Amino acid sequence: MATSTTNLSLTKPAQTDDTNMIDDFNDNMDLIDAGVALLGANSDITSLTGLTTPLGAAYGGTGVANAAGETITLTGGFALNLTLTEATGVTLPASGTLLANVSEDTTPQLGGTLDLNSQRITGGSLGSEIDVSTNGYGVQWYYSGDNQDVTALRSRAVLKTTDASTKTAQGAVLQASNSNGIDAGVLNGVLIEAIGKSDSTASTITTMRGALIGTEWNAKETITDMKTLHVRTHTRDSATEGYISGTGYLIYAENEAVGGNGQQLDAGFYLKATNVSTPYAFDYGIDLTGASGEIATADIKFSFGCIFTNYAGDPNTNVTATKGSLCIDTANGDLYVNTDASTAWSALK
Repeated sequence: MATSTTNLSLTKPAQTDDTNMIDDFNDNMDLIDAGVALLGANSDITSLTGLTTPLGAAYGGTGVANAAGETITLTGGFALNLTLTEATGVTLPASGTLLANVSEDTTPQLGGTLDLNSQRITGGSLGSEIDVSTNGYGVQWYYSGDNQDVTALRSRAVLKTTDASTKTAQGAVLQASNSNGIDAGVLNGVLIEAIGKSDSTASTITTMRGALIGTEWNAKETITDMKTLHVRTHTRDSATEGYISGTGYLIYAENEAVGGNGQQLDAGFYLKATNVSTPYAFDYGIDLTGASGEIATADIKFSFGCIFTNYAGDPNTNVTATKGSLCIDTANGDLYVNTDASTAWSALK
């Protein structure tokens, strides 16, 4: 229907002129139909200009004369398709704040499970942190599987550049520390446990390992120095710096009873070779030569108190030990046994 700007003029015809009255009425109605929007839903209005009062949100408007720099409040249910500039923020009462960048929300919270959709969570630049803190745990991973192998956490560090011969790849760095001047009851760099949970229904665990640590190289690799397990502690000069006031052990193995009287194990240390086709798997079962001259009393102290030690010369009157202890004269290779729980030694022939 076209829009008309014709002014309507209604004149009262002569009372005896019924035909003219009807014709004038019909003509005027045609003009009204041609230029006036109908009541209710229609497509007659294509634009509005010159309004002095902006249309409210309930009537399809925004409620403000100029949206730039203004606050627009929408009530009710709306489907919004917005193109936002850097300075634009849209606040929805039920859904929070729409941001141009996620980084603008300094305290984000998840309303449900976060699906990575095969993507990654990264820390940005080299050395930046991903800090996940929960009550009691920095990060807690939990993963369960139904009739399948499960791995809760896998960490892999890969050297990929061709000039990485001087670089180090570390699958994980785990540290426990105290702050300056703060006492600590226990500092565990890492606590690794395998724990059975069958406390009411019987089950069988074929193999249980507290930790499985391994090394493996491929067919084209040459290893200059290999240590499957390297245990190291950093000590300081006790006269001028911190010190150990009690006992100190580099490796400490313990069988602790937590139910009844506990249970006897087969051995505290067990060395095994598996599928080795060369003449021997090891040169020595135990090699203490790396600490030559650095062991104060004896190389080995047995559970019943005897020792296995060494001395450069005849140990008689020179070395004190428990009766039955052994001593090697490193000067000539003679082996002696202690006979009086003091300094008397007898050479073994």
